[in-house]
Amino acid sequence: MRPLRVLVGAAVLGTVLGTTFAFRREAEDEKARQALEEAAGGEVGSSPELDDKSGLVKLAAVQGLPPYPGAHVRPISSADELDVAWFSTKDSVEQVLSFYERELVDKGVMPVSHQYSEHAGYAGYLDLPDRRMHLVSVIRQSGETLVFPSTSLPEKMLAGGAAPPAGVPNIAGAESTLGFDLGGGPDKRQVWLATYANQSLEQVTAAWRSGLEGNGWQVKRTEEQGEPRLAAERAGSSLQVAIRRDPGEKVAVYVTTAPGMGAP
Repeated sequence: MRPLRVLVGAAVLGTVLGTTFAFRREAEDEKARQALEEAAGGEVGSSPELDDKSGLVKLAAVQGLPPYPGAHVRPISSADELDVAWFSTKDSVEQVLSFYERELVDKGVMPVSHQYSEHAGYAGYLDLPDRRMHLVSVIRQSGETLVFPSTSLPEKMLAGGAAPPAGVPNIAGAESTLGFDLGGGPDKRQVWLATYANQSLEQVTAAWRSGLEGNGWQVKRTEEQGEPRLAAERAGSSLQVAIRRDPGEKVAVYVTTAPGMGAP
C-alpha cells in the first residue's frame, strides 16, 4: 500500500471517531459517561480481560501497539475490518503522540503521525505482511485527552460502497461511502460517512433535511462552530448528522445512529 493511502486511512478513521465521540460528549458529563457505557457494552469502570502472561488487556484494537502508562482501555467495537478501543488521560495530545512515536521507533517500526493542532492528531504504522494498520487517534476536549487505539484494514475500508443504515435516506450524489458498527447487539451504534462534490454546505444540508423529513423524521437544525448539524427523531429512534467542508473541498456528511435504530 502506498504511504498516501496510509495517511488517508488514518485521517478518515480519526475524523470518523472524533465526530462520533463528539456527539456523545455534547451532553452533560454523566449522560456522556452513560453513552460510553452503552458503546462499550458494560460499565466504563469495569476492568477489561487481561492476558495471564503479559498482564495486558486482550483487545484486538491494542495489539501491535505499546501499552500507554496508566491507561484503562475499554472496547468500543470489534469487526473484521475495524477494531476500536478507547481510554482517557490528562496528558496533552503532544505527549501522547510523542510516546507512541518514540516507542514504535524503539521497536523498529517506522510510524506515520500528524498533529493537526493542540486538540487532535494521530500516530500509527502499517503492518506490511497482513496489510493491517495500527493507529492511535487522539482528541483533546473537556479538560482530558481521549485516545482511540485501533486496528483496521484500510484497503477494505477505503473501497467504499457502504449503503446508509436502515431508515436513513440515500441522498443523491453520495461518494466514497464508508460504514462502521460501534458496539453490538441492542446497543449497536452505526456511523456512516459520505462526501458530496460540487455542492455547498447549505445545499447538502437542505437535501438531507428534506430526505429525513420525507422518511418521517422530525428534524431539528443546530450549528457547531459554523458547521450545520441535524438531530432527527422518529418512533423512538434518533440519529445525528454532521455536515462539514472536508480538506479536499468536498462536503462530508457523518451520520451517527442511536442504539436500536432501524426501519419502522
